[in-house]
Amino acid sequence: MNNVGRSYIHNGLFNVQQRGVGSFTTGYTADRWVIALSGDTVSVTVVALPDSDRTQIGDEAALTVLQDVFTGIATANSYNAILQKIENVRRISGKTVIISFWAKAISGTPRIGVNAAQNFGTGGSPSATVSTPIGATAALTTTWTRYSVSGAVPSATGKTFGTSGGDYTQVGFWFSDVSNISGNGIGQQSGTIQLWGVQLEIAQPGQTLPTPLDYGGSPQQQLAQCQRFYLTGYVDANQVPGAASIFSQMAFFPVTMRATPTIATSGFTSGNTTGSLVAYSTNVQAVKFGISSAAAGPANFQANYTASADL
Repeated sequence: MNNVGRSYIHNGLFNVQQRGVGSFTTGYTADRWVIALSGDTVSVTVVALPDSDRTQIGDEAALTVLQDVFTGIATANSYNAILQKIENVRRISGKTVIISFWAKAISGTPRIGVNAAQNFGTGGSPSATVSTPIGATAALTTTWTRYSVSGAVPSATGKTFGTSGGDYTQVGFWFSDVSNISGNGIGQQSGTIQLWGVQLEIAQPGQTLPTPLDYGGSPQQQLAQCQRFYLTGYVDANQVPGAASIFSQMAFFPVTMRATPTIATSGFTSGNTTGSLVAYSTNVQAVKFGISSAAAGPANFQANYTASADL
């Protein structure tokens, strides 16, 4: 069976880490994976695996895993989860999915609950989010084990989509959920969990078990999948503008992004400039940076930047 392109998950091996390896207590972690949290405390890191763990998994491609050290609390509606948002609800709506992953517990004996939540976008009056429990594991052990859960994702027929787009299906891996928001019944939990090799595939007729792991293509392909949503770059301009005039530099993205991104800069340095570096004329393929010269003659600026089109 073809081993590339079956999985709808990006960065299921956690090899792409444009934001670093943590620790993270909120927001995005390894590329495409975001923390969902209320009340609980978490510390998420990307951890390098030793050879002994690779041997347990049975795959020497297992290099790094996502680790979550978490404490669940008893307050109503407290929870913590790791999520990935898969763009375009209709890609997996009305289908049965099989979600598989390797996991182990470093401490505690927690279970992992999995659900799918369909978000119908923004703008106008989109339909309310539909959340569907997919399943839960048995209590994890300290041995790496491949788990799989399967379930039907509801049809999107008859739903109202947002006028601004941005619809997605959110796949959630729940580690503590005292009020059963996910519908998987895992309850309040604390512990340390490691994940690797996450895959979501459409079940074929009669299929009940996951297929061999889809690695997501070459390292370049895995990075490009993530850069559609978030990327890092560097801009360097050297020009000879007139006095008090704007000079600018285009920075082209390595891939076409999902939507016009939000730009942030850091590490700015310059010569013969005044004022602030400005990002303008941004689209899905490039961003133009500009700044004013202080005087006629050679001028320059350099900066790191991030472009975010995350859902």
